[in-house]
Parts: sequence; C-alpha cells; structure tokens
Amino acid sequence: DREGRSEPAGNLRDRLRADTRAAHDRVDAAYRACDIASPHGLGLFLSDHLRAFRALDPGPLAVPLRDEYCDALAADLAALALPVPQAPSSRLPVHPDAALYIFLGSRRGAQMMRRYWAAHAQGPARDAGAFLS
Repeated sequence: DREGRSEPAGNLRDRLRADTRAAHDRVDAAYRACDIASPHGLGLFLSDHLRAFRALDPGPLAVPLRDEYCDALAADLAALALPVPQAPSSRLPVHPDAALYIFLGSRRGAQMMRRYWAAHAQGPARDAGAFLS
C-alpha cells in the first residue's frame, strides 16, 4: 500500500501456485506428447514419477504417503511388464510441507488424468491403474 506495507498475499495454496507456475508449465510441456493411454506413454509417465518420488526424503510425516505412491507406481510398471527404476543412491531432503504439496498435488493431477486414461487406455495400460486410481 502507499504507506509501504505489503498487501496480504492470499492463501498459501494461491501463493504456492503462483510461485511454482513456471515449473508446472515446464512439466506440463514435457508430458504434453506423452499419451498415458498407450502402454509406452504410461510407462514413461509412471517411471519418471517413481524416480522423482523415490529421490525425495520428506521426513517422517510424509514417508508413508511417498511409499504408498511408490508402491502403486511399481505395481503399475509390473502390470506393463516394465522394469522398476533403481532406487537412488541418495535422497534429497525436503521439508514435509513441501513434500505434501508435491505428493498431494500429484494426486490431484492424477485424478484429472484418470478420466482420459479410463476412457482411452489400450492393451496392458488398462491394467496399470493403481497410481491413477
């Protein structure tokens, strides 16, 4: 305002969305050509997510959620008869709040993608829905 005080930035969700918009746009662009209805495209998507999630050390609060997601991703890769990527040799420490934002945001994105996958999945991709579901 005119007296040099800053205006409230809105809620935390809005702030996080604004601060991470460029990163979200890069991820969206990278996966735009990845058709999750095909076994190949779904396999790429699942493998990348498993690598990324396994690389995080979110602290004890978020470890169960990370492990649940990683188990679902590994099960889907097995349904596609694809190898599970090796576990990382080290993990990146992440604040639990940031980890939950990543994991729960991913869950929200997967829910949105699920509609397309459920309507269009081909061959073995139909049996690889643990993570998207």
